[in-house]
Amino acid sequence: MQIQTVTLNTRNSKYSIIEFDRAHIILCTHSHHHFNPYPLLQSNSSEPKRHVVNGFNSPSKIHTQTVPSPSTTLQRNKSADEAIRIGPPPARLSYLNGSSIVDAAIRTGAQAIHPGYGFLSESAHFAQLCGDKGLTFIGPPASAIRDMGDKSASKRIMGAAGVPLVPGYHGNEQDVDFMKSEADKIGYPILIKPTHGGGGKGMRIVQSQSDFVESFLGAQREAAASFGINTILLEKYITQPRHIEVQIFGDKYGNVLHLYERDCSVQRRHQKIIEEAPAPNVTNEFRSHLGQAAVSAAKAVNYHSAGTVEFIVDTVSGQFYFMEMNTRLQVEHPV
Repeated sequence: MQIQTVTLNTRNSKYSIIEFDRAHIILCTHSHHHFNPYPLLQSNSSEPKRHVVNGFNSPSKIHTQTVPSPSTTLQRNKSADEAIRIGPPPARLSYLNGSSIVDAAIRTGAQAIHPGYGFLSESAHFAQLCGDKGLTFIGPPASAIRDMGDKSASKRIMGAAGVPLVPGYHGNEQDVDFMKSEADKIGYPILIKPTHGGGGKGMRIVQSQSDFVESFLGAQREAAASFGINTILLEKYITQPRHIEVQIFGDKYGNVLHLYERDCSVQRRHQKIIEEAPAPNVTNEFRSHLGQAAVSAAKAVNYHSAGTVEFIVDTVSGQFYFMEMNTRLQVEHPV
């Protein structure tokens, strides 16, 4: 692996920033008296880096700026002593190359990596790799990422924890005739959903039994192409929903708190457009139950660090149901 280094002068402390492609990856600081690393892994835009760094914004801690490319490092990075570029632009050789990132962290003496959001932020393998190499992954445990990354497994865990679930099938059997039979039991309309991935890819709304087989096979193909896994789950389709999510934060001692809810019901093609906090037209009792369910969900997987539990609300019955958990700092976390 080729590492390019640029040395700059800065304040009284010395900082090492590892950078690959167009984003900072790891930052560590050396104080006056001793080596005192505060690494930052930034694998997306400068926005999450800015929020994280602001939390450490003092002379003895982290100071950093975005360096869009090595050619502008000297002009734009005023707070770093050392910038290291790792890997060529293709994401698989840089942003998604966990081994190279960990290797760079070890070379600089960093002790922790912050994944921000995107790319490796929800990779159980990367979180485990950090731990295996003696690095702190600033995020949830690999086991929680793994469990919540599989929508079927996550729903089984949530069901056992008493968190409400949309009626559906979340098992391992994937035979099309068996799944068709399960759809009949659930009742149409139903929602076909891949067990992995997100962004609405592979999702199908099926209105009648006659459309099931074609929709199911199409969802499997799209899931395989998008996520490399073609397993499917079935849910009762809620025709008049609201999408409300709860941001949570936990420590390594079993304590979890919720930071209240935000409404993100306004969407286009399953992509959120508007987020509003607090959620409008929600009673204090409903808000309390929602927050308690989010905390129960996090505790069920021994979660720590920041995360978001997403719920779908049936506006007809007033019941809310667990959808999924984002095991990372969410893009919309400032809302």
